[in-house]
Amino acid sequence: MERLDITEQEKRLLNAIIHIERVRAGYKQIELEHICSRATLNKIEKNKCIVNDELYDVLLNFIGIPFNYSHSCFEGEFKLKLDTLYKEMSYYNLDSTRKIMDQLIIDLIKNNGVIEQYYLDILIAVREQFFYDKQPNFEDCEYLLELIPYLPEPMKTNARYLMIQSSGYEYLKVADLIEFTEKSNLFDENIEQNPILRSEYLDYLFFTNKLLSAYDFCKESIKYYRDCGMLNRQCDMYKRLLLITLNSSSSQMDEVINSVNEFLLENGDGINELKKVQVQLQLGIIYFKFHDYSATYEVLKDIDLAKYKKVLPHKIMMNYSLEKLNRYSEFDYNLQSLDEYRESQIDLYNYFRIKHTYLQNREDIDYDSLEQYVLSHKDSFTITIHSVLSNVIVEELKGIMQKTKKYWLKKLIQI
Repeated sequence: MERLDITEQEKRLLNAIIHIERVRAGYKQIELEHICSRATLNKIEKNKCIVNDELYDVLLNFIGIPFNYSHSCFEGEFKLKLDTLYKEMSYYNLDSTRKIMDQLIIDLIKNNGVIEQYYLDILIAVREQFFYDKQPNFEDCEYLLELIPYLPEPMKTNARYLMIQSSGYEYLKVADLIEFTEKSNLFDENIEQNPILRSEYLDYLFFTNKLLSAYDFCKESIKYYRDCGMLNRQCDMYKRLLLITLNSSSSQMDEVINSVNEFLLENGDGINELKKVQVQLQLGIIYFKFHDYSATYEVLKDIDLAKYKKVLPHKIMMNYSLEKLNRYSEFDYNLQSLDEYRESQIDLYNYFRIKHTYLQNREDIDYDSLEQYVLSHKDSFTITIHSVLSNVIVEELKGIMQKTKKYWLKKLIQI
């Protein structure tokens, strides 16, 4: 039997969805006046619940996203599955998380409606990030900023996590998330007992440049997870500890690196492969930044870099380290696809592939050709867009300038 009423919890979510979808569809409020007054629509979009359920139905159908009256995501077996998923994700139980998540995705596809479609988008994005480390783009999930306060768990935590992850890769937009996070009191819950919220809160501290607080909280979380026997969550925290230390206090770096290596050595077999690789990639960045090319190569060489996403800079670092170690025969440029990377990263990758081909063949480097390559791709050699590789670019451009006397390169290296 069809459910003829919409609960208040659903209405609060639908209020936000109506505003999002109206704007997405390009409708102005005046264009919906044949359905309701602008005053009523304003109330809905300011998240005030309207008694008339039919009004929601008419508005949603006009925008083209009908409500599914025969199914509720807030009750029954579906809600029990959500609660179970929250627990399994919190403790990083991968097999059960994957199984429950896949069941929920099937349920959502079968019971297609406006709320179900939003949940489906969130779950698919979370699955991509959780299992495959695929980071979402801020623009793809910016709408979640409006929905987060009205989502049930674990959708609320999942959506919040996606926003924090995506903002970390779109630095110009991170201020939007910080402002929203602080206004919405998203971390008022008991984060000490919630593994997912611990990770989110630590990311929040890092992105708001509260590095000392982030360092202390990270160290405390490592101890908490160690006491709980949660190796994968410990691994997450060690990765963050490396990043925090890199951006705050190099004096503690040796101590942190030693603790990370001891952890990996003692527990490597019990850690999820992706989690372990994420820590190793971060170690590679740190060794590289401090010009320890032997350590950079050693930590990266056993990782199948062609298997993981977002590792093109690490491939460059590994080959550059081999160049510094005069191990030209070991250069490795085996990546099947470059499609997922930014153009600037691809251009830099191909630059080193050209240069290293000369070295591998024991030929003199044609610096004039390298200068022409840089000239053709000069926007990709702006040092501010390559982070840890910026010093490498400066060194390369100075080398080309010294050999070719082409002093226009000074503009790129900003000297």
